[in-house]
Amino acid sequence: MMHIKQYRTPSTMGSNYTTTTSMSSTSKTDSEKSAHTSLTETGTNKMKRNTSFSHIEIREYNITLGDNPGGVSGPPISLDWDYDEMKTQRFNLEQFEEMRPPRRSRGEMYMGGSVRTFRLIRESGLSKEDIKKAEKSAEEVRKQRQITNKNVIRNERFKERIWKVFNRSS
Repeated sequence: MMHIKQYRTPSTMGSNYTTTTSMSSTSKTDSEKSAHTSLTETGTNKMKRNTSFSHIEIREYNITLGDNPGGVSGPPISLDWDYDEMKTQRFNLEQFEEMRPPRRSRGEMYMGGSVRTFRLIRESGLSKEDIKKAEKSAEEVRKQRQITNKNVIRNERFKERIWKVFNRSS
C-alpha cells in the first residue's frame, strides 16, 4: 500500500516556499517490509531526498561467470539471478545493526583469479573450457583498456605541451 502526503509551507526567507512530499510504502509478505521516502523542494527547486528503512532482508545469491573484466587476472565473476530462499534472513533494522559483524576491509573481500575459478567450478558447475573462454575475453578487454589509458596519457601530455607553447607566445 502506498501513502503519499504533500504539503507546502512558507519559508522564513521571504517569497520562497518549501514543498514536502512524503511517500510511505508498506507491503506485507512473510514478514513486514517498509520504506519511507521524503522529498523536500525549496523555492530554488533543489530537491532534498531522504529514505529510511525499518526491515532488512539478506539473501545469498549464486555466482556465475560475469562480463566485467575489472580484475587483474582470472575469470570475471558475478551474482546470478537465483538465490536460496531457505538461506534468506529477515531482521528488524535496529536488531540487525546491534548484532552485525564489523565491516570487512578491501583485503578481506578480495578474491584472486584461482579462487574465482575454483568456486565457479565447484558452486556453478561450469566447465574449465567455459571459464577459459571468459578469461580470454576478459584479458582482451583488459589489454584494450591499457592501450586506451596509454593513449589518454599521451594525448594529455601533448595538450600540456601545446598550452605551454601558446602561453609563452602570449
